[in-house]
Amino acid sequence: MNKSIQQFINSKKFLWLIIGIGIILRLVQYLFNRSLWLDEAALASSIISRDFAGLLQPLDFAQTAPVGFLMLTRLAVEMGGGGEYALRFVPFISGILALFVFWKVAEIYLTPKAVPFAVGLFTISTPLIYFSSEFKQYSTEVLVALLLLWQAGQMQTKDYHKTPTIIGLAAAGAAAVWFSFSAVFVLAGIAMGMIFFAWTSQQKEMTGWLTLIAFIWAASFIAYYFLLLKKMIPGQAAEQYWETYFMPFPPLSFEQIKWYTTTFFRIFEYPGGLKLTGLAALGFLCGCYSLSGKQKDKLFILILPIFVTLIASTFHKYPFGGRLILFLAPVLILCIAQGIVYIQEKLGVANRFIYVLIIVFLFLQPCLSAGQYLMKPRTVEEIRSVVEYLAQHKQNDDLVYIYYGAEKGFAYYAPRFRLNPQTAIPGIKSRQKWDNYLQDINKLTGHKRVWLLFSHVHSDDGVHEEKFFTYHLDRAGQRLDFFRASGGSLPFDDYKEGPAIYLYDLSKRKGQ
Repeated sequence: MNKSIQQFINSKKFLWLIIGIGIILRLVQYLFNRSLWLDEAALASSIISRDFAGLLQPLDFAQTAPVGFLMLTRLAVEMGGGGEYALRFVPFISGILALFVFWKVAEIYLTPKAVPFAVGLFTISTPLIYFSSEFKQYSTEVLVALLLLWQAGQMQTKDYHKTPTIIGLAAAGAAAVWFSFSAVFVLAGIAMGMIFFAWTSQQKEMTGWLTLIAFIWAASFIAYYFLLLKKMIPGQAAEQYWETYFMPFPPLSFEQIKWYTTTFFRIFEYPGGLKLTGLAALGFLCGCYSLSGKQKDKLFILILPIFVTLIASTFHKYPFGGRLILFLAPVLILCIAQGIVYIQEKLGVANRFIYVLIIVFLFLQPCLSAGQYLMKPRTVEEIRSVVEYLAQHKQNDDLVYIYYGAEKGFAYYAPRFRLNPQTAIPGIKSRQKWDNYLQDINKLTGHKRVWLLFSHVHSDDGVHEEKFFTYHLDRAGQRLDFFRASGGSLPFDDYKEGPAIYLYDLSKRKGQ
């Protein structure tokens, strides 16, 4: 029986079953059609309002995205309109294609027994499922990273003398940097790994070809940087936002040393998608050790992009954490899967129970999460239903005040419900300067009906800005109506409380 189960797990039918489950998980999330949240709405502003040429200029709201991703999305909008489905179509297709490419990559870089574990973990990873329906470039960057690893693997497994293999790798890398910001780190890692092993094994012709390919990649990136990317790089504010994700080097304090251990374990949860970070880290290290035997070249190609990204973070060029390193999730999963097989071999038949427990613990949480989100798909900020509520209950002479965190989402959804975003009163952004918020509130007094819309609410120094507003509004007038939509349901989402809208009578103060 056990032998039959093992044979089924290692069969193509089982892998196709896993891929089918992965497609269903991503399709359900995509079709759920949740509201655009702040970052998505900010990027949508440029996509909807500009033509193809306009996307070559700096984007609205200091947003950035690879030009190839922008062009593909604009094409989807041209064909399908400016709704959420069209905006998220490219990430969705990228997420589906990534399932198949990951399978091929796993077959190249891992031992056969590790492939089902790798494909399984990749299929049910919460971050990978979610970002397949997020209108940002992260899902596409995962696909690009996998395509590059696949091409690099093809270069190793096929005869490099064949012109199509050489041209394919050179073209893939040259194009990748135009579709993915993170591609430059993957390409740098691949180039260093492949050139090093070709040179140390005295394959002079191979070394020459790889060096030429690396120069082509570099030329493409330099052209992209100076033609387009340089003027689109976010400013100081974005760098400050990601400050904790830049690697301190050299570490000069205990807190800086702690950054290394905290980051190492944290990446297995996000973007890796595994809650038991200690067990995932053990699997990763065992997998790296296993590959370091007869497959050092493949190991280097897999993990060098991690170190290149870390180096970039040291110079504050690219944050090492969260969704920005989603493209490294496949590498983490590949090494963990190889580690599972290595642990099985070391434990042997006598300790099979321990091995089964390790597999159960690794897969249980992501499986439960996948099942939960299959029944109740993930949400972030359901501002669409709040705007709809406003449209249904707003009277002609009502004032509408938009909290600054809700501005972009309101601007996107207001026209859909026949509301004019230009007539709303935009709120100021004045973190820690509470008197400025009070001045905004005072401007609203004297009006019979005033709506206030909140989303993506900031909390700082123990002060929740929505509660700050409502505390003073409750003192200034009478609350007439209130509606709150669902909030974030993701484990890595900071905004669990959903968007809300309040209606106040501020025509006279209480007690008058």
